[in-house]
Amino acid sequence: MARMLAIDWDAHEARYLVAAGRSGKLAVETAGALPMPAGAEGVGGRAALGDALRQALAGKAARATTIVAVDRSQIELASMSVPRASEAELPEMVWNQAMRSNSAIGEDAVLDFVPHGEASAESQAVTAAAIPRVRLEQVKEILDAAGVGPKAVTVRPYATGAMVLESLAERESTCLVVNVLAEEVDLMVLSGGEVVFWRTVRHANASTESGAARRLMAEIGRTRVVAQSHTGGKAIEAVCLCGGLDEHPALIEALQDGLPVEVTLVDPFADQEATQRPENPGRYASLVGMLLTESAGRSQAIDFLHPRQVPAPPDRRRTYVLAGAAAALVVLLSGYQAWSSFAEYDSQIETLESRLDDLDDQFKRAGQRQKVIAAIDSWSASDVNWLDELRDLSLRFPSGRDAMVLRMGMSQEAEGGGAIDMVGIVRDPVVVSNFENNLRDDHHHINSRHMQERVSENSYTWHFESSILVAPRESDEYVSHLPAQVAQESGEASAGEPPPRSAANNRR
Repeated sequence: MARMLAIDWDAHEARYLVAAGRSGKLAVETAGALPMPAGAEGVGGRAALGDALRQALAGKAARATTIVAVDRSQIELASMSVPRASEAELPEMVWNQAMRSNSAIGEDAVLDFVPHGEASAESQAVTAAAIPRVRLEQVKEILDAAGVGPKAVTVRPYATGAMVLESLAERESTCLVVNVLAEEVDLMVLSGGEVVFWRTVRHANASTESGAARRLMAEIGRTRVVAQSHTGGKAIEAVCLCGGLDEHPALIEALQDGLPVEVTLVDPFADQEATQRPENPGRYASLVGMLLTESAGRSQAIDFLHPRQVPAPPDRRRTYVLAGAAAALVVLLSGYQAWSSFAEYDSQIETLESRLDDLDDQFKRAGQRQKVIAAIDSWSASDVNWLDELRDLSLRFPSGRDAMVLRMGMSQEAEGGGAIDMVGIVRDPVVVSNFENNLRDDHHHINSRHMQERVSENSYTWHFESSILVAPRESDEYVSHLPAQVAQESGEASAGEPPPRSAANNRR
């Protein structure tokens, strides 16, 4: 049995686990946690952490396959939807989209991504994770000081999700996983046998203090709302809490009282062969998940050492050499015939080049005419009154206290109607859900492709992206659904009189 080593750390402590794979389980040899040295982000702190790991392992991980996980603070995250593409084209498309959606992802970063579910006819949902190259080198520096070389560097929540999936009776079910660490809590949503959404929140003592547990329940509620946009509308069916019964007394009570779904404890060591359980076993969920994945011969969901990349082109040098040699032989054998025919060939080449130039000019002129015709046809096919449409949209949009539009683009559809792409920020994800319900009717189809929490100095902490398909309609249909007074004002405005300003008109 090959020996394996898993390591992860956060701002509070570093954890390690040494085990060997055995019949789909782990034979745990040793596990433990070390307090993080002061100034761990500096050169001296990294050396101290590596030296502490070396002493703790004390030769127990010799020649072991090493897997390392980093936490949320070490990476940048981007959830997005990209056009459907082949496996070879997808990495470059994800790279470009990730840098546009998250300005913190630089060109020097190492990026890997996870495709979600089956690609639709038009798009593919993915979650991309990027780590600055200098930070990845710092991780390697710590491991060098510890005397181990990593095979893979992954992200902690994906490893935790792998451990929970191994314990679920129904891998395709939709559940929320809660993994409580010393000062952080990882919240992951599993659906269709994979991690489709996750976030990390800072909450200390949530396992043992009732007040901290109640504050964490608010974050869990927000996560359940946002998760539905990543599960295809599926509701959370269960909650899985990593750890033992005596590890989270206050949080277990809060979960059972505050959620209408079943709460299940998932002990990472329950199904493993372990003679000694470490303190706070739930914190080792990601380490167990990394080693279960490795022992099964599968790749980690995210691996910054082996990210998904555009395949290298095949080496055709030998083919070119053989083809060149064959061509040279043909040239030598047919040299006499070629020299005697040069004058005739030159004349044919001039004739063909002249004809090619004429055809090229005709093609360019025809292409220009075709573009004009296509533009006219496209304009005629999509007859949307954008002024009335914008007024209708402003009447239904949330107030400025709840939402703000950062960018909005409008375009015509070739089949008729139009499309509105909107990017904005809201105070709470429920605002987006209410806006969708308020706008959706026979003339509007709205889909929020992306919603993500971001740190902000103002009250708008949620970033969203929505697409609205607009169907053409007559002018009087824009006011048919409004109250009588507003409809009358709109009718007067269309007759040439400016409508009175209202709260709806002042929305931005």
